[in-house]
Amino acid sequence: MNIEDSKVYIAAPIVGISKSQREEIDLVASYLHDQYKDVYCPWELKIPNAWNMPQDQWARCVFTQDVIALDDDGIGVHQIVGRGDAV
Repeated sequence: MNIEDSKVYIAAPIVGISKSQREEIDLVASYLHDQYKDVYCPWELKIPNAWNMPQDQWARCVFTQDVIALDDDGIGVHQIVGRGDAV
């Protein structure tokens, strides 16, 4: 199997980050979408009827989808976004 055929899971913060950090994460995701056929970005996940679900049910759906994607993907990309004052 070619590495380009691998499935990629991107793990990165979704909330609590600056606009520039979000742009950096999106840039990496865009690059990976160009390089690989199947890229899973958790922040792109759409849960049907999410706004009408109780928080715990929604969280369970998100967690379940993440576990499925992690089990299915061959490559994990973990983006660490540090705090600006923690250098």
